[in-house]
Amino acid sequence: MPMWLRCKKRLDHSEAANALKHPSIEFELMNDTISFRIALRYPVMGVMLLLCCPWSWTELNAQIARHTLSGYVRDAAGKEALAGASLWVPEIQNGTSSNAYGFYSITLPSGTYKLQVSYVGYQTQTVQINLDRNQSMDFALAAANDLREIEIIDDRVRRQAQEIQMSKVELTPQQIQQIPMLFGEKDLLKTFQLMPGVQKGNEGSAGLYVRGGGPDQNLILLDEATVYNASHLFGFFSVFNGNAIKNASLTKGGFPARYGGRLSSVLDIRMKDGNMDHWCAEGSVGNISANVTAEGPILKNKASMIVSARRTYFDLLTAPFLLSASDGAGIGGYYFQDLNAKINYQLDDKNRLYLSGYLGQDKFYANTIAAGLGERSNTSLGWGNKTGTLRWNHQISPMAFLNTSLILSDYTFAIRLSSDFDNETFDLRYNSTIKDIGIKADLDWLPTLQHKIKAGLQSLRHTFIPTAFVLKNSIAPEFNLDRVAREYSLESGFFVEDEWSVSERWLLHPGLRFSTFQAGNQTYARPEPRIAARYLLRSNQSIKAAYSEMNQYLHLLSNSGTGLPTDLWVPANQEIGPQFSRQAALGYTLDLPRRPWTVSVETYFKRSNGNIAYRPGASFLLIDPEVLVDEQNVLKVRWQDQVVTGTMQSYGLELLIQKHSGRWNGWLGYTLSKTDMRFPELNGGLPFPARYDRRHDLSWVNFFEIRPHTIAKKGIKGSAVFVYGTGNAVTLPQGSFNAPIVGIPGYESINPWFGPGWNSTDYGTQNNYRLRSYQRVDLSVQVTRKTRCGERVTEYSVYNLLSRANPWFIQVEQGALSGRSRLVQYSLFAYMIPSISWRFKFCQC
Repeated sequence: MPMWLRCKKRLDHSEAANALKHPSIEFELMNDTISFRIALRYPVMGVMLLLCCPWSWTELNAQIARHTLSGYVRDAAGKEALAGASLWVPEIQNGTSSNAYGFYSITLPSGTYKLQVSYVGYQTQTVQINLDRNQSMDFALAAANDLREIEIIDDRVRRQAQEIQMSKVELTPQQIQQIPMLFGEKDLLKTFQLMPGVQKGNEGSAGLYVRGGGPDQNLILLDEATVYNASHLFGFFSVFNGNAIKNASLTKGGFPARYGGRLSSVLDIRMKDGNMDHWCAEGSVGNISANVTAEGPILKNKASMIVSARRTYFDLLTAPFLLSASDGAGIGGYYFQDLNAKINYQLDDKNRLYLSGYLGQDKFYANTIAAGLGERSNTSLGWGNKTGTLRWNHQISPMAFLNTSLILSDYTFAIRLSSDFDNETFDLRYNSTIKDIGIKADLDWLPTLQHKIKAGLQSLRHTFIPTAFVLKNSIAPEFNLDRVAREYSLESGFFVEDEWSVSERWLLHPGLRFSTFQAGNQTYARPEPRIAARYLLRSNQSIKAAYSEMNQYLHLLSNSGTGLPTDLWVPANQEIGPQFSRQAALGYTLDLPRRPWTVSVETYFKRSNGNIAYRPGASFLLIDPEVLVDEQNVLKVRWQDQVVTGTMQSYGLELLIQKHSGRWNGWLGYTLSKTDMRFPELNGGLPFPARYDRRHDLSWVNFFEIRPHTIAKKGIKGSAVFVYGTGNAVTLPQGSFNAPIVGIPGYESINPWFGPGWNSTDYGTQNNYRLRSYQRVDLSVQVTRKTRCGERVTEYSVYNLLSRANPWFIQVEQGALSGRSRLVQYSLFAYMIPSISWRFKFCQC
């Protein structure tokens, strides 16, 4: 009688079905597990073969032929690459997704499969493939015509439970265009503020405060280049023109190893590549700005370009009134402008080049002429970003993809004051700058269906000019100054990560990033481990967990949290080291069966150290040249002496309920959180709430289709937003007292209420007062008229529909008659603000 050795091995269905017959082996297939037994003639041989079972299985597995299907997923109309498109194989209940450039690769045993290709807002494409060899296949997905069509095709968003990435939200250009905003200006950053875990700053501010972190702790990337100041108009609008954006994602935790350099979030924004097939133009005119975009082929299906420009016209509208009011003796104004441009060229099937750039500028100016006195004066304040990225995509093999990038970034803030009086001149210039030049390489390697490996390296050279100070004075030339404080640093890192499908239920994503930073004689080198896991309870339910460590080697010196351009970036050094954080998150995700609903709940805990804050009364604008000039007559800004370091601790719970499609869709986001700061030299060393700590934050976003649009009739769509948030924490005085003056005998205070000495204020503890809660309702209606080659859209919107006077800031004022102190609240937008805008789009047809 032979002895039977039983073994089991988990395989996908096609792998089992294509297993070749092996002598003396009987197969039995149940679900996704293949059982087989081996007939052995002698017990001793059985023991020996048992020990060699792994070798035996390897031999068996080698007989199963595997092949790779690879290619690109693009938009059918303009040939734009679709990043994150889903490719799903129903037979094995598994699949893959395209990378940032639309490339995908999937390796399967030989056989016949159905492949479903889907992307949010596009029609799903299903094809049958006979995988008997390595094959290349590109997919072109057609955009959905209306929300009802999306309802039956949006399969990708229904599988969020199966994805391993947590703490990540994505926005499409369509969502950004529909949400009502201040003055009708569509704003990417303010749309992300409506997501759980993302707090807003002051009224109207476009800054992001993610899980307790400040705006300086957000890594904002535009085509891989860092944007250091993402605000226009002193923080009221972001620098990102929605017409030039292809997609945007915000990662709040569970950071993959490919990202580094910031503690709180990564905002990854990709510009459109340009239509490869035909020319299109679109634009809009609103209350405060106008923009226009043109894109099309340079060589059809070979090279394309896109150019997008935006400018406000405050200065153009107000100039006649200012000239009239000053009798032609003065003029002033403010404007901001953006320019986005991109060219992409397909060298061949495996190589492609991209060149993209951004140029943004804000400028305030005031010029006066006093003809009778012979005096002229000019004042200007300006700031802006410049970025540039040159990328080379190379498909090494069907399973490997390489991207190499050369990256440039520049942010400059400048003030100039000049005057000319009776041929005597005065000229004061002050500016600060940070410049980056770097190189980056990323490799995607997909050897099997179970492993998606990424590896790469990056090196950035930072040039800091925190203070450039020029003073020219013809009256007293001995006080002229021409000083520049300049610093350099090198920030580098390399990473490796693997998305590992351990089993049908378990998915792991381990990663390691190793970062280095060199500034002067100081060098930092730190590992940053990352790990994420997903356990599938059912096909539509999962539990996710993630842990990450991050280092930030740059500090931001800012006088306020409103996004003002007076921000200075400075490097970590021997005295003030880098910032470091640890974050852990745990979540649950549910995709409702046969319904376009997703519910996700996450809880997180984050702790960071190395955070900086100003000492009481300190400011980087208080520059004393006599103190800050060294023996070589070079200006040395001792910012290290004006700041203190401490820790931050934040924890909370986030709820996100999304309806992805249908005539009514949107999301509900809620955050319950607490963020405390602790600095040994502030608040007596006791913890205190962060300025933008909000216990409760709620956002309800609704999109609804009133009437679908066709060539024959107008379409009507609407959107409504409700926002609620706990008031910000501020520091208010608790009282006043008479502080005796030491060393000045006989001094009498001029204040009769307090007698001798100074009238001093007792502020009590830090951030000891809460402003009123923040509440706002916004509404918009869009009327769309389809034309043969495009569309026209008129939008009517109302910001702050209920005219609620939300607090902007609060201060203590003393009554003129009573002398009693009282709190006075100031609101920026105390009434509703209606706006109207018109936009168009047309293409060659």
